[in-house]
Amino acid sequence: MNPGLSYDMLPDSLVLARYDDPNAKVPQGFYFDSAGQVVLWSGPCSPSASMTKSQALAMLGGSFDDGTTTDTFYEAAVCTSGQRTRFRQFRCDYYDGIRLVAPDPDGSRALLLAGLLWLSDAQNVDGAVLVSGVAIPGDTANLVELCTTETTRGDLGLCDSITLMSTRVREGPDTRIVVSAPVAVRTLTGTCR
Repeated sequence: MNPGLSYDMLPDSLVLARYDDPNAKVPQGFYFDSAGQVVLWSGPCSPSASMTKSQALAMLGGSFDDGTTTDTFYEAAVCTSGQRTRFRQFRCDYYDGIRLVAPDPDGSRALLLAGLLWLSDAQNVDGAVLVSGVAIPGDTANLVELCTTETTRGDLGLCDSITLMSTRVREGPDTRIVVSAPVAVRTLTGTCR
C-alpha cells in the first residue's frame, strides 16, 4: 500500500524493504505493468484510440495486435519482427501534455498523473521504485510529492547504493502541471556483494 508519506517521514526500513522486493515497483493505488513487457509512451496526448493505433503503426510499423482504453490513456499493441510493443498515449480528455483537463480539488488526479509520468520513464529501469506519494491540497495549487529510488548496483566486493529522490508536482489554478527535477534527499546502503 502507498504509505502516503513525504520523504522526510519515510523510515529507512521501508525504503530498504521496497528496494529488496523485485515485485514492489509501485505501491497499490498507482498504475503498474508487470515486468518484461515493452511499453512505449508517446506524447503529448491522443484524442482517440484509433489515432493512437494509427500513430503506433506509423512509428513502429508491423501489425496491430489489440488495443486498450483506460480512464487515463489509450494503448495500441503492435507486433514487429516477433516483438510485441504496447504503445501508449495519454487521453487528451485527461491530460493534454500541459494540464489536467478536469479540476482536481483533493490532488488525487495530480498524484495519479505524477505516478504515470514517473512510470512512463522508469518502467524498465532496474532499481527504480516508487516508494510513496502524497497529495497536499492547497488554496491555489495542489502539491504532490513522489518519493522514488534510484539504485546503483555494486560490483563484486561493493554494496548497492540506493538514492531516495523527491519529485514535486504542482497543479496551478489553471490545472497546468509543473514537474520539478528529482532531488536526491538521502542515500542508503543496500546489498553488499
